[in-house]
Amino acid sequence: AGSVIYQTFDTTTAMWGTPIEITRSRWPNRNNDLRQGSAGAAIAIDSSGVAHVVYSKTEGNLRRLYYNHNADGQWNHETVIDDGSK
Repeated sequence: AGSVIYQTFDTTTAMWGTPIEITRSRWPNRNNDLRQGSAGAAIAIDSSGVAHVVYSKTEGNLRRLYYNHNADGQWNHETVIDDGSK
């Protein structure tokens, strides 16, 4: 299993911030981590500075699509957003 990771990048210093694990996933990938641009993960920041992420994880034999957002500095709002039929 790999980690779904949120990590900021400072364009002024060209430095990555501290990685924060949002959840674990069995989604296969080369580095065993899911970050922006990796298969199965996408992150966007809204005009209020809130980070939103959509990622896939497996649940039994299903690959499910989840949504989470960073509210008050915490990633604990995971919600399944697919219909789970296949």
